[in-house]
Amino acid sequence: MMMVLGFAAALALGGASPAAEATRSSCVVDRVIDGDTFVCDDGAHVRMLQINAPELSACGGAWAGAALRNIFLRPGTHVRLDHDKVLTDRYGRDLAAPIVVGTDGAEYNISIVMVYVGLARAAYYGDNSQYLGWARAAEAWAQTAQWNMWAPGGPFNGGTRCE
Repeated sequence: MMMVLGFAAALALGGASPAAEATRSSCVVDRVIDGDTFVCDDGAHVRMLQINAPELSACGGAWAGAALRNIFLRPGTHVRLDHDKVLTDRYGRDLAAPIVVGTDGAEYNISIVMVYVGLARAAYYGDNSQYLGWARAAEAWAQTAQWNMWAPGGPFNGGTRCE
């Protein structure tokens, strides 16, 4: 139990790097497209850094999208967008990690949270690596704990159980 609490506490971000400070912005979530992409109220499409969730039509995609939409990034959520070296992808979407302030006052990287709870995989995307170590550690934890899509029979564990 202490290990779970320790990792969850580590998900709360400490200080950001100077490079991240220079490329920080924010927005209000308008809607979620899928498990790793959302739209801000100004129309900007944001592809979340360091993760890859299944497409909506793929096994587990609806599950990941619903969790992001209904739990982590509900419409009206204020997010800080932490960017890395590459700011946009080939589709013109912003590449950023959405940071949300929790009720405890700590900041949470929702990209890492989605991986930690087993709804997305760690991914090197857009030549960015600022949070990649965190994403890989979160994935290892979710896989070991067999959470959500890592559960026996789940789509990340060779199965076809596609809630």
